[in-house]
Parts: sequence; structure tokens; C-alpha cells
Amino acid sequence: MDSHIFLVVFGWYFFITALPSILYAADTIFKTIYFTFITSIGAAILAIIPVFTIDSIGRKWTYVASVIALIVFALLYIAIPSVPVFLLSGFIISGVVTMWADVVHQWGPETYPNRNRASATGINYSMARLGASLAPIIGVYVATLYSLSGIMILGIIVSIIAMILALFLPETKKALLEKIHE
Repeated sequence: MDSHIFLVVFGWYFFITALPSILYAADTIFKTIYFTFITSIGAAILAIIPVFTIDSIGRKWTYVASVIALIVFALLYIAIPSVPVFLLSGFIISGVVTMWADVVHQWGPETYPNRNRASATGINYSMARLGASLAPIIGVYVATLYSLSGIMILGIIVSIIAMILALFLPETKKALLEKIHE
């Protein structure tokens, strides 16, 4: 889970913090605030979804579905780079990376044996903070070299790697923590 949480939080901060900075550098502050407002609404609305899905379809599959949604909407923006598609993609991407955080905060600690849970969770969140600190720096660097499409491509790559790692984690839906690691 350590590398997984790094990638999840890296992806979250990458999209949430790097994009407005890049937009500000590329255009006006008004457009940046407008984009941030639209994406924040997406984050608030879509963050509710895991409340209903983590116990029905499970943590793993809620996470995988959110990664797939991110990939689809990032590819949509790359294919049709227009303002309406950008706003829709930003709305969805902001929402699904917030879903990642919701799911990982619940699922992460459950993936460790009881005897290691506190230490492992602490290590996870240390890795998360490392990802959070690197994401905006790397995001701005990638944007200056490859524009917004480069951001989307790197986000897709990070998402795919995180999803593959997540597939190896146990599903903890409706399982007793003591039974997960027997």
C-alpha cells in the first residue's frame, strides 16, 4: 500500500493543485478562479459516491471505477481540447481524485494486519505527504514542457500504475479485520 498511497495522493495533488497554477501562468486569474470553482463543485459532488459504493461494490472496485473515469475524461480532453470539454473533464477528474482519497482513507488501514496497522498507516501518510509535495512541482515542470495534454498523459500514467497496484490489495468489504490477514 505504501507506493499505492504515494501515487494516489500524488495524483490527487497533481490534478487539484497543479492545474490552477498552470492555468494562471497561461491565462488570467479570472479564468483560473472559474476553473477552480467548477472543479471544486465536481470534487464536492462526486466525493459523495463512495459513501454508497464502498460497502456495496467494495473499496477496490470503487477505486478502480474512479481511475477508469479519470482516464476516460483525461483522454476526452486530449482528443477534444476545448473549453467546455476542459471544464467537464476538470469537474469529473477533480471529483474522482477526491473519491480516491475517500476510498484510500477507509481502505488503506484495513489492508494491514492488526499488529502493523498503526505503523503502516503512519508510513502510508508520510508517503502521501511526499507525493503531495512533489506533485505541484512536477506538474508545473511537465506543463512547461508539454502543456496541459502532458499533464493529462502523466496523470493517466500515474493512475494506471496506482490502479494496477490496487488490484493486488485485498478487498475488505464487509470483512472482519482479523480475518483479512489470517
